[in-house]
Amino acid sequence: MHAHSLDVKVSGGRRNWRRDSSRAGGVGAVAIVIALLLDDFGRLQSALEMTPARLVFAAQPAGSASDALAVTLINRGTTVVEVARLTLSNPTSFGVTRTDCPAGQIPPGARCLIYVDFHPAAVGDFSGTLQQNETGPRVELVGTGATERLADAAPRPPVDQPDAPRDPPPATTPPTTTPPKPGPVATPPKAPPTSAPQTPKVEPLVRASFDLDTYDAKALVGDTTVVDVVLRNTGETTIGPVQLRFERTLPAFALPLGGCVLSEPQTTCAIKVNFTPPQEGSHLTSLVAETSKGPLARTELTGIATAKAPDAVLSRSRIEFDKTDDQVSLVVQNRGSAPLRIDGVAIDNTKDFDVRADACTKPGLVEPQKSCAMFVRFKGRARASGQLTVRHNDPPLSSSVELAALTAPQLLNVPRLTGSKRDEALRDIVRARFTVGNVEETPRCESLGEVVNQKPERGTKALESSPIDIWIASVGPNPAIVPDVRQQPQAIAERQILAARLLVRMGPREETDSVPSGAIARVEPRPQTRLAPNCPVTLRVAVPVPRIQVPNYVKRTLADVKQTLKGGAAGLFEPFRLGTVRTPDNTPVPSGNDQFWIVIAQNPAAGTMVPRPSGLAVATTIDLTVMRRNVIE
Repeated sequence: MHAHSLDVKVSGGRRNWRRDSSRAGGVGAVAIVIALLLDDFGRLQSALEMTPARLVFAAQPAGSASDALAVTLINRGTTVVEVARLTLSNPTSFGVTRTDCPAGQIPPGARCLIYVDFHPAAVGDFSGTLQQNETGPRVELVGTGATERLADAAPRPPVDQPDAPRDPPPATTPPTTTPPKPGPVATPPKAPPTSAPQTPKVEPLVRASFDLDTYDAKALVGDTTVVDVVLRNTGETTIGPVQLRFERTLPAFALPLGGCVLSEPQTTCAIKVNFTPPQEGSHLTSLVAETSKGPLARTELTGIATAKAPDAVLSRSRIEFDKTDDQVSLVVQNRGSAPLRIDGVAIDNTKDFDVRADACTKPGLVEPQKSCAMFVRFKGRARASGQLTVRHNDPPLSSSVELAALTAPQLLNVPRLTGSKRDEALRDIVRARFTVGNVEETPRCESLGEVVNQKPERGTKALESSPIDIWIASVGPNPAIVPDVRQQPQAIAERQILAARLLVRMGPREETDSVPSGAIARVEPRPQTRLAPNCPVTLRVAVPVPRIQVPNYVKRTLADVKQTLKGGAAGLFEPFRLGTVRTPDNTPVPSGNDQFWIVIAQNPAAGTMVPRPSGLAVATTIDLTVMRRNVIE
């Protein structure tokens, strides 16, 4: 019986399939499974990119190692790629010296470097490949071994290939006839010529790169912006025609026809990429340059698209008229990127003003970067004011112009601003037809955020449009913080207040049993409040709540007790209030028969000392147990 096995490493571990030829009909099925697995494995690994496509090492003396050259690995797939899967076809002459791939893996979307050196064992031309698998990406390796250097030690084995065969060191005794150990070896070295050795021909490096890793573009939806992309020949020879393509085709980006041509090294090719976004938002793709031999370079294209919108701008925000029948033009300009729709023009004072706006309202639309004009006229005879409003589709939906006629400055009454909040005071200044002067902050202990002074003072006369200065109460540039001294003895609390750059003010004593007597029961304002330095902080010292004695209600009629004990809301502000009334067997007490019921017990008991209520403190509730008079007798 013959058996065939296949060991394949896939995502999640290794799986082994074994084929038994004795099972009739199984050969074809196993072959299909193996083919599918190999096909899927090739697709999985084909997501790895390796650049450059070729490494050419300078001539290296035999028996020595060259400087390592870098190969860039980029994982463009969705699964992790293991560096250990990369193989060298000629480990005798080439080796991987090191890598910066973390844990020997390349996560999806990541990139890292591995470094390859050339260590020829003899004189001659050597070649090899660094590849992922038979169908995956590969890097060609080319080097030439120069005249052999006298060395006592054999060339070092490459990293990651500890078992690779090496040519034996020069023998000090006649060689034996033992055949060399089998294994992959380098191309047989050429015999040294009898004459002086000639320098072997080295293939020039073919390489190109884009000047930027990422090119950015911005455009309005539907408009076109040209992105200037530069591809540079960074290799050692002429490249020739280069084809360009998008890795992901997007309608927002377009390339010119024909690609470009890269001639000798360090020459460039300018590429005009059009960005025409069909919708707003971000648009991302990759631009790839390649020749018939494979990819050369890659860069990212990022486009940001903004929706078109109108932007209405009026040539004036205020129009003043000096005499009757004065006429002033008002221009409406659209500085946006979409048509501006004029929905109407209105004046709130048609008695003194009128407007001719047919040039704007009849067409109805003002195209981007265009304008229209309307004419406003003062037809009144006395001082007047008004407002003209242009309604449109710009997001604010309207624009306004202040109208004023015969506006010689007048003496006006200065309004009262002290006590007002900052914003309210500023509105009152403008509303009273003055202008805002200096607005300064001044340290104060109270009225923070309010106007505490003004100039000119309220009630005085001042010219219209003249400035009014105001001062706003604040905690100042270096405020003090009220410390938390609750539960602290009075002396310690006062020292902490003074240390915080604040003043101590003693308030009324506070009756409480929750704070030790003599300690601070309350701090006003509350702790952590920001104050201007030297502002007072009020401390209230705790004193025990006074006690009062519970009266005796036993052996009194219920009617008599209710004369002094009030129930419900009426008893809230009394020292004692009536609670529950019940009989020993919990039978109800008939309403209106209180004189027939005698109190036989009370809770709390007579003589008990209880806190005296004060302020909003709740009165002590007295619960009674009663019995009918005839039962007692």
